[in-house]
Amino acid sequence: MNTKKVHWVDVTPTLAERWLNNKNIHNRLIRERLVEQYALDMKRGNWGKTHQAIAFDENGDLIDGQHRLAAIMRSGKTINFLIVQDLPTTQTISTNGISSQIATQLLVDQGAKRTAGDQLSLVFNLENSALKASIVANIAALAKGHKITLSVPIIKQVYDIYASEIEAICKHKKNTRWLGNSPVLAIFAIAARCYRNETLEFENHYFSGEDLKKDSPILAFRNFMLNRGGGDYSRVRIQAITIMSHGANCLMRYILHEPLKVLRTTAQGVNFFASKQKKTFTEIAELIRL
Repeated sequence: MNTKKVHWVDVTPTLAERWLNNKNIHNRLIRERLVEQYALDMKRGNWGKTHQAIAFDENGDLIDGQHRLAAIMRSGKTINFLIVQDLPTTQTISTNGISSQIATQLLVDQGAKRTAGDQLSLVFNLENSALKASIVANIAALAKGHKITLSVPIIKQVYDIYASEIEAICKHKKNTRWLGNSPVLAIFAIAARCYRNETLEFENHYFSGEDLKKDSPILAFRNFMLNRGGGDYSRVRIQAITIMSHGANCLMRYILHEPLKVLRTTAQGVNFFASKQKKTFTEIAELIRL
């Protein structure tokens, strides 16, 4: 390919805006969470050079890179990107001796995307990485107040804050159906930061179901998780924030040696644990704040 058509450019917010306004003629809808994720990485300095270019076709239309350009605008940062120009609008491909035309844009992003779990395992040798990435995402969502999409560098930074608690919780996790999803383990990790022994006791009885009295907070949470959606999680998906709220309330009652007769969705338990680790929650909130 002509090297004049492949070059590095410092893409400023002004240039990104001009390309998006004038060159983004035919593309998919912008995914706001992805833009926020990219912008956060750019702002935190977690963005570097790769072979993945901003691409334009022979008509000058943008065919790859709109989310990255939108993130430059959102972050206010100037990012050095590889720019590829004059790609053919359509290409001739041959299958079993039969030639046909296909739009180049349809060939973009056809490879298998590395998940956060894949990257945590490849780069940081983290075991059970997919589960731990999901636990971190739920911890971040609780600190942020809503669900947020995080890049691997940010996930790793949040993981490092709670590494000891996450590892301890995962070590005691049992493969009991319906009970061990990531929102549950996330609230266990948060609670373990200030009440590790009590949380591990709670977790062990929660998974085993043994020696639980009728008014036990552990039994209340266990029954909630077993019976949600009539026991069929695929039929009724309970929001992660609801699971963590119930888990925090039950953990708080257990730690305070209080019985629990009725399980209600309140922020009392979450606030109880958050108040005892304000510095940690502030640190996480700052990491994920644009």
